[in-house]
Amino acid sequence: MTECTVMPPSPAPPHAVAVLVLPGVVPFDLTLACEVFGRAEHAPGRPCYAVTVCGEQATFDTGRFTLGVKHGLAATKRAQTLVVPGTEDPDTPISPAVRRAPVAAAARGARIASICTGAFAVAQA
Repeated sequence: MTECTVMPPSPAPPHAVAVLVLPGVVPFDLTLACEVFGRAEHAPGRPCYAVTVCGEQATFDTGRFTLGVKHGLAATKRAQTLVVPGTEDPDTPISPAVRRAPVAAAARGARIASICTGAFAVAQA
């Protein structure tokens, strides 16, 4: 008689989340998205999400400190979920390049989420 071993399915890769930083970002909103998605795990050492913080520019002045962003807008092209944190002045127009990011993400089936006044940037798109 032959013995058959059933292997458990290999874990799915983490869901790709891009957090899009805009000028005037509210630091609490930014860190909230990073912490909520960054700490979720299927099991110890098996993250649910791969979080990438990205923006059109490399640094953002919050008025209290400067934030550095390692990834450009190209990171939004790989995102399965795009999160837009709130900004201090939601009436500030977003650039055409930033405007295209959520539109392209939605067109390919990505989820679009916003935190607080980030909804205004998504609406501009």
